[in-house]
This record gives sequence, C-alpha cells and structure tokens, in this order.
Amino acid sequence: MYSDKVFEQLFQLKFASKQLARQSKRAQKEAQIKKKKVLEALRKANAEAARIHANDVIRKQNEALSLLHLSSKIDGMHSRLQTMANNKQSMSLLAQISAQMEQGSREMNAEKIGQVVNQFERNFEDLEVATAVVEESMDKATANLAKTSDVDQLICQVADQYHLELKTLLPELAPVAEQQRVANQKISNAKKHAVLQ
Repeated sequence: MYSDKVFEQLFQLKFASKQLARQSKRAQKEAQIKKKKVLEALRKANAEAARIHANDVIRKQNEALSLLHLSSKIDGMHSRLQTMANNKQSMSLLAQISAQMEQGSREMNAEKIGQVVNQFERNFEDLEVATAVVEESMDKATANLAKTSDVDQLICQVADQYHLELKTLLPELAPVAEQQRVANQKISNAKKHAVLQ
C-alpha cells in the first residue's frame, strides 16, 4: 500500500505522538502529587509553601497540556501524510479508470462504460469520506486549549475540596474563596433544579 519510506515516516510520527501523550499523562500525575503538597501546606497554614506548590501544579498542568497539544499536532501531521499517500494511490487508480473509460468509449460498450463510471463514483466517494475525516481531525488538533486557573483559584479549590476554612488559614484569599464558593453554589443549585424538572 505505502512505500517503505512513507511507512517508516508514518510509524515514526505515530510513535512520537504516543510518546508525547505518555509524557503528558506523567506530567498530569506529577501535578496531582504536587496538589497534595498544596493541601499539606494549607493544613499547616503555610501560605508561602501553598503558593509555591500551587504554582508548581499549574506549571505541571500547563506542561501536560503543551505535551498533549504537541501530540495532537503530530497526529495531524500523521493524518496529512497518510492522506497524501492515499491521494497518490487514488490518483493512480483514477488514471487506470480513465484509461478503462477511454477504452470503453472506443468500443462504445455502454455496459462497460457504466461499470467504469460506477467504480469511479465509488472511489470518489471513498476519497471524500477520507478527506472529511482528515479535516475533522485537523480541526480538533488545532483547536485552542483553555487556559488553566491561577494559583489563588487552585488553592481555593483544594481548600474547598477538603473542607478547610481558608478564611482562617489564609485570610488574604478569603475574597477569592467566597467568589468561588458562590459560583459553586450556583452550579450546584442549577444541577438540583435540573434534576427536579
């Protein structure tokens, strides 16, 4: 189907993509470990350590997202290369069909011309489907990634998750914690309301 050189390139791109995806998962696990350190620092009322660890969490989350984004781009390159190889194969197939159509028209065999046209239409539809799949994957690969929350919001999330009173531990974060609590309450109320309906 593919030449050895194209097959090797496809394999290398797929391998690199999977390797980056694994590194992304590893960075996400490291972020979870550091998130536990934020909790420990909050329990000890150590604001500076909590901020440092929260900053590390966000850095690791950004690293995980960057690696995932890069993996997605490489997947896109893999898809484009595969599409180019498929298109090259389709072009040679279309050339064969054109030769068959020319031969059929010389013979003026309507049945043979009809068969060749039907074969041409099927191949063209297959090519359209393959192109649509590639375009869809490219759209997903190039979509913008959402930005992660800032350090204060992460500290508030950890404190809220473990039911820590942030007002007494870190008074400077009380306004952010209150805003997040109100937002979470609105979401919770909306979910309850949706269930009741």
